[in-house]
Amino acid sequence: EVSWMVIGFSLFGYLVYIFSYIFEWENRFIRFFRKGFPAVVLPQIAMLGYAIYLRINQYDLTMNRYFVVVFGIWLLVISLYLLFSSKKYLAFIPTILTVFTILVSIGPWSVYHLPMDRQMKRLEANLVRANILQGNTIAPLKTAWDISRDLSKEVYEGINYICGFDDCVRIKERFADQYKKIE
Repeated sequence: EVSWMVIGFSLFGYLVYIFSYIFEWENRFIRFFRKGFPAVVLPQIAMLGYAIYLRINQYDLTMNRYFVVVFGIWLLVISLYLLFSSKKYLAFIPTILTVFTILVSIGPWSVYHLPMDRQMKRLEANLVRANILQGNTIAPLKTAWDISRDLSKEVYEGINYICGFDDCVRIKERFADQYKKIE
């Protein structure tokens, strides 16, 4: 909830910031707003960073959390630029957004690869902790009591996330032999 509140407030605020440019010299309140808004966003960015850090630390990186991190960095860059730059070019805001969008769309750090790789590693680590993954082979548990409820939930959430976003392709590739036997 904190993420969405900060994102909504910041987006709305920066849209007002951009579109109020033509009225800056006609209205003192708008001048005050345009001067102070980037500073008001900084504590919110810190709160956003802390909130997303807690979620990533708890459940690792997902696509949504990755977008929140990138958006937070974008907000930080924009706010610092508008606070410390002597010339404030409004075109900098969409330009830097375009650069960030391109950066998170390509390469191994892209929004589709990095979170999925991390979730797959997390799933494998949880399977090892549960003694289900032994080497490269899946060994079924003898009873349901052989795994703790919390660990079982984490394994389920990992499988659910991976299968929800790429139709279990990574799991099918990682455990190809077992998958062929089941199929």
